[in-house]
Amino acid sequence: MNTESSSFLQSCSKETRTHIIGSADVRTFRSNEAIFSENTPFDGIYIIIEGAVVFTKQLADKKIEEVGRASIGEHFGELGIFSGEPRSLSASTTEKTVLLHIPKDIIEELIDQNELPLRCVLDGLVGHLHETTDHYVTELLKKQKMTLIGQTMRSLISDFRNPLSSISLGVDLLSCKSTDTKSQEVCSTMRSQIDRIVDMAEDILAYIRGDTQLNTQLLHTAEFIDSLPENFPNFFESSQIEVVVGQVDDAHFQADPIRLRRVFQNLLSNAFDVLEQEKYGRIDISATKLDLEVLFKIVDNGPGIPTEIRDTLLEPFVTCGKRQGTGLGLAVAKAFVEAHHGSLEFKTSTLRGTEFLIRIPKKQPA
Repeated sequence: MNTESSSFLQSCSKETRTHIIGSADVRTFRSNEAIFSENTPFDGIYIIIEGAVVFTKQLADKKIEEVGRASIGEHFGELGIFSGEPRSLSASTTEKTVLLHIPKDIIEELIDQNELPLRCVLDGLVGHLHETTDHYVTELLKKQKMTLIGQTMRSLISDFRNPLSSISLGVDLLSCKSTDTKSQEVCSTMRSQIDRIVDMAEDILAYIRGDTQLNTQLLHTAEFIDSLPENFPNFFESSQIEVVVGQVDDAHFQADPIRLRRVFQNLLSNAFDVLEQEKYGRIDISATKLDLEVLFKIVDNGPGIPTEIRDTLLEPFVTCGKRQGTGLGLAVAKAFVEAHHGSLEFKTSTLRGTEFLIRIPKKQPA
């Protein structure tokens, strides 16, 4: 067992370290498995030998909030040594994890013999408190931003409804007076764009509220992909950036077409922002039929996602080098894909650009 990465064990004398390892038990957990729950009795200290752990707190509204993480070599669960209180947080794994569990009675024995490295325990405790505080402040700022954006969007929707209604009425009158095909096509496009403006604002409001309910329909891959140029002509008719539809497997799947198109819009918009400075910008779209799901890919030949934001790219308010935007586009896309019980992932490289992978199950749960 590799215990060299543990500052807790390394701070003990050789004899104490041998005693702890001989008295402790090794526990192996699957990914996303609970280690302990809040309000359960203190049962000892845990040292991470392999894997990673996330700590969560249940809020008054029953929502579960992440408050911190720990990785290989770190120890946790030490607060009970000092407080004697039940666990204040829940701990679970994020991947397959191996822990060394030092039982409560061994901890008490070491305290009685003055062999417990209290300085190391306190350092770990203070580190966890700092991380929890930082996380709380970050989440508080996010919520304040969400509230502000929500208030702004509600105000904008209210202010825009009357002028948009007037424009829509004008389009209807123009459509009635014009009989040529081209005018009818323009009127139809204008109607759809008016609807899109309202839908986009409503989508952001829904995301802020945490409301991602779907109106699913049976869709066809080719028909869905074919609808993209009509809905987003600014992308497909660009003279600067080429959008290429590649292989599209023949498959049916259940999805909310409006929400799924919003996912594509946000990803395409993000790719366009990245490719603006490229001599030749290209975006490839494809759809692959798998056993239980459909895999959509959106691939650009840009410079790749900056290293400093790769780990947080799909979180709200994360952006880098963009002249405009709220940093919500990819977070909204991720939320809408996950509402379909699917997943949104990406691969990126400074040499090969960025590839977004959208997995949508063929059948949605009843």
